[in-house]
This record gives sequence, structure tokens and C-alpha cells, in this order.
Amino acid sequence: MFYKGKSSGLEKCLSSLNLFFMGLANIIGPQIFIMLSGLITISGIYGIFSLIICFVLAILIALIFSELALSMPTTGLVVNSVNDAWGRFVSFLVGWSQLFGNITFAAVCALSFGVFINSPFIGAVVAVLVVTILELIGITEIGKIESILVIAIIGVLLSIIVFNFPLVRQLEPKLFVNIELNNIKKIFLGVGFFFLAFTGFEDVTTYLEEAKNIKKVPIVMIVIIIVISSLFILIYLPLLSYINSGTNLSRPLHVLSKELLKDKTNLVITLIGISATLSSLITALSTSSRNMFSLSERGFIPKKFFYLSSRKIPVYSIIASSFIVMLLLAIRKLDILVYLGNFLYFFIVIILCFTVIRLRHKREKLSRPFKIPFFPFLPLITAYLMLILMFFLDFKAIAFGLIWFFLGFILYILRIVGKKRLRIALLGANLVCSLLVILGSVLIGELYPHFKKNIYYVSYSFLFLFIVFGTGLIKDYFNKKGS
Repeated sequence: MFYKGKSSGLEKCLSSLNLFFMGLANIIGPQIFIMLSGLITISGIYGIFSLIICFVLAILIALIFSELALSMPTTGLVVNSVNDAWGRFVSFLVGWSQLFGNITFAAVCALSFGVFINSPFIGAVVAVLVVTILELIGITEIGKIESILVIAIIGVLLSIIVFNFPLVRQLEPKLFVNIELNNIKKIFLGVGFFFLAFTGFEDVTTYLEEAKNIKKVPIVMIVIIIVISSLFILIYLPLLSYINSGTNLSRPLHVLSKELLKDKTNLVITLIGISATLSSLITALSTSSRNMFSLSERGFIPKKFFYLSSRKIPVYSIIASSFIVMLLLAIRKLDILVYLGNFLYFFIVIILCFTVIRLRHKREKLSRPFKIPFFPFLPLITAYLMLILMFFLDFKAIAFGLIWFFLGFILYILRIVGKKRLRIALLGANLVCSLLVILGSVLIGELYPHFKKNIYYVSYSFLFLFIVFGTGLIKDYFNKKGS
């Protein structure tokens, strides 16, 4: 039995090569310029093992996405599959997380672009505006631009790798022999930090309804992972020669290319950095608009965002995504955005792992051109590994993630329960809380007389709120009775 999802009307115009370059463009952006130095700081020479583990995890996640993509080929793959498995609320949380994850990554790309032109905020805003216009032109034109950018970037990176290959040959195996508990911790801290750099390959599944041949999507994802992993590892290996030498590795590509490019190092690396971040921004913004399109299709956000232009472009979703990105740019805190991106991604993968398992039982007759091998062990292993990696995240990741979930919960209640009933519920909750605080304040004032004066101020404040909320409830009651 084939999955019968509602067609969104998007045009099938993307070849496997288009998908490959779009996925690669999403990974080869600020990660290699910004996050690589962070991995060096966290893991040192053992960062190479972190990269290998990231590669294995990425392959496992690609298998999860492959089964879902070929069995449920829709633009909102993540939301639709989770909805089938767990229902509306969980699917909303996952879609909400996916949307904001891509939007935050777009903000990271934009800020990185601004850094390269020495104008972080203004440059970022300009970049978002330019990319928004490109998005509105149409996906085919963007695909051509990304292909050119990615080819140019990979060409420069390969030149740097080849030039520094003699350094790799000089490395001694005994350099990695001292695997102690502390070093193992460094490895996993590196994975917890740098794994975000591997994400983006799965975004090709966002374009399933625009893909000409969806059966090649799993191969596209695997090839993207192999290519990007090879680039990361081959760039990191020569850096091992510099790690313990006291060399400043805050700009690792500059270090590796200074002998090759001489006095043109800054110019060339800056140009490919601008190209890479711009390319990633294009893909991230495009993907986030598709996420919003999917949420609108499901009724989680206003139907306005489900609108398609005459050229089959989700205009309002693109504009709204760009607007939110520009709001996030005001934060100007890359670390906050990166931490949030890590947390959201791990959360989504965990849910998807259990979604695959549940759908195997719930939708047994569903056609699955691709099935995960060693089922259900691989999905379970992947989920538990993602959960373990959460313990290696900065606490801010979890904190900001939970805040975003709370905002999503409020939005969900507004859309599903309705504004009027929610208002009554909130008024009632505040009424009860105000009354409890007043009673508690009076009790504390009697037990501890030296706090009595300050407690009275609190009591009077909440008494005022009690009157306001009580009046609101009475007003709603008579309005309802009158209608």
C-alpha cells in the first residue's frame, strides 16, 4: 500500500544533482570556518575520533530518514510521519523544532556572512534580504547558484588538502595511543559540539515533492555525508601537526593555506567563506520556508503560509521565515543559536527513531522501497546515542530549547483549543495563583513579623491582580450568557 498524502502542488523540478548540491551547500557553510576551531579547542588531537563518530551517527540518521522518505514522500516528511505515528501534538512539537532549528541555522549563516565582511549585523540583514529575493525568483535558479558556489568552495578546499598532505604522512600513530578516560570524554564533548556541522544532509527530504526521482534520495544523502566527512577529516589531519606547537588555530584554514596562497590568504579564504555562508543561508532559508509550509498544511499555523504563487513558490512562508531570521539577528549571539540548534536536532532525531519503529507496526502494509537493516536495533541505538550526546551539551542548549517548546505549546493551544477558551483558562489559573499568593503572604507576615511590611506590598499587588482577573472572568461569563 502506498502512502496517500495530500499533494502540495509544488513543481517537480529538482534532479538528484540539484539535491546533492543543495544538501552539500547546507553543510559546507560556516561549520568549516567557525566550528572547526571549536572542535580543536575541545578535543585537540582526539578531534579526529570525534569526526569519525559523527560520520557513523550521520549514516545511521540517514538510514532513518531514507525509510521515512521513500515510504511517505511528502514535503512535510518529518511532521507527517510523526503525526501518523504519535498524533498531532507530538508532530507539532517536532515540526516546530525543525522550523526553528533551520531558522536559527539561517541566522548563524547570516551572522557569519556579516563577520566576513566586517559588518556582522548590517551584513547579515543584507544577506537575508538578498537571499529572500533569490528564493522568490524560484528554486531552479537558486539550485544553479548553489551548484556554482559549492564547486568553487570544494575546489579551494581540495587544493588546501593536497598542498598539506605531506603533513599527514608525517603523523605518527603513537600520537593517538594515549586513550584515557579524560580523552574519551574529550572525544564525546567534541561530538556533542561538532555534530551540528554534519547536519543538513537530511534537508534534501524537505524537497521530496519537488524531486524528480525520490528513489535516489537515500543515495544522495549517503554521498553527501561521505563527501563532507572526507573534507572535514582531510582538513583536520594536517592540523594535528599544529595543535601542540603553540600555533594559533582560531582560523584553521588560514593556517593551512598561508604557504599555498602567501599574501593572498586572507582574500581567498574570506571569499570562499562568504560563498560558503551565503550558500548555506540559501539552503537553510529555503528549507525553513518549506517547514513553515508544511506546518500550515497541517493547520498548526495560519493557512496563509500554505499559499503558492503562480510559479508554485510558497511566497508567504519564505517572507515569514526571513522575517524571523532577521529578528534572531538582533540577538547577535552565535553560541546561543548553535546550542539551540544542537538540542533541537537531537530531540527531532530521537522522536524519528521511535517513529520508524512505531510505523512498522502501525502501518505494516505501507510500501517501503527502503528498509533500515537490523531493525529495530539500529533505530534504538541511534536514539540512545542522541540521548547520551545531550549530556555533553551546554546547559543553555536545553534551557533555550525548553523555552522554545513552551512558546510552541502556547501556539498549539491557541490554534487547537481556541483563543476564547484559552483566555478563560489563563484567567482562572491566574485568579487561583493570585489568591494563593495573597493567603501565603498573609501567613508569612504573621509567622515572621519583620517581613510584614514587605509582605503587605506583595499582598496588595496580587490583590489588585486578583480583582483584575476576577473581573475578566465575570465579564466573560456575562458575554457568554448574553450570546
